[in-house]
Amino acid sequence: MRERPIEQPPAFLPTLDQARSQGLPLPDGEPTAKEQWSALIVLTNIVRRRSWKEEIYRHADSVAHLPRGNPPVPTAFVGASFAVVEGITDTGVCNECSHTPGRRKCRVCNGRGYVFIDGRNINCSCNGGSVPCPTCQGQKFTSRIQIRYYEDEPKFMRELYVPSHLPCHAPLFGLETAVEGAANLSYDPPEELRCHDLTGRAPGSAYRGGERYVRPTFHGFDYGDTIEKAIEGMRALGAGGRVLLHDTRAYAWPLLRLQFASDGPRGVGRDLIVYFDRLGTLRLFSNATERLPSLS
Repeated sequence: MRERPIEQPPAFLPTLDQARSQGLPLPDGEPTAKEQWSALIVLTNIVRRRSWKEEIYRHADSVAHLPRGNPPVPTAFVGASFAVVEGITDTGVCNECSHTPGRRKCRVCNGRGYVFIDGRNINCSCNGGSVPCPTCQGQKFTSRIQIRYYEDEPKFMRELYVPSHLPCHAPLFGLETAVEGAANLSYDPPEELRCHDLTGRAPGSAYRGGERYVRPTFHGFDYGDTIEKAIEGMRALGAGGRVLLHDTRAYAWPLLRLQFASDGPRGVGRDLIVYFDRLGTLRLFSNATERLPSLS
């Protein structure tokens, strides 16, 4: 029986040994604290449908070309608009032509039956100064018609979220911008950083069964509050309508936080973040300054 190969951890997981071996300008000695965090990149495409209703008074024939029922569910991330008839109720005699049932005064000739062009009276294309009533289409009766309009709008989101507590420290101001630049959201992240399940649900034991909650991590790198922030971002993206089609992918972007003892008279410690860019090069962030390995 062939043994199952040992699963290797993906690339892009920064370690202290890697940072030292690649020449990142780290302080001497061991850090006083090491923390494994992960940013979260979310790529979302949705189609949001909005609808509203209008009530008009027309003859039923005027909407005979419009469909009934709900419009089709979208299958692609493109915009579309629809109008459907929700209901028709007879109302009686057309109020717009009650004095001349089925006919209205022609607006071109103002009811005269002719127009004056180049010094001559020319017969108007209407019939003796009147035209079929456009409201009832000459049928003398109208209906109350309810029309519902639908608008499908595609919306897209490409966002990177960093655990909120990290950029709150003065040495890490600007961290989110730096990591976003290193990840380069113009391109999809490497597939090996894909997060397939962020729910934290895990099967229960064989004895108890059911499910249990385990705080989700990416190979030990904690997402912090990035999952919650991503959920809020997606809710905002779909707000104001009903999401009928969506495609969401999430990717981790691991961050190694290193804290070293203070070396200045004010006792300020050195807070550093080590992470990879999308090309696999280690970067170092400290005091809002991003550094690449020394080439000397």
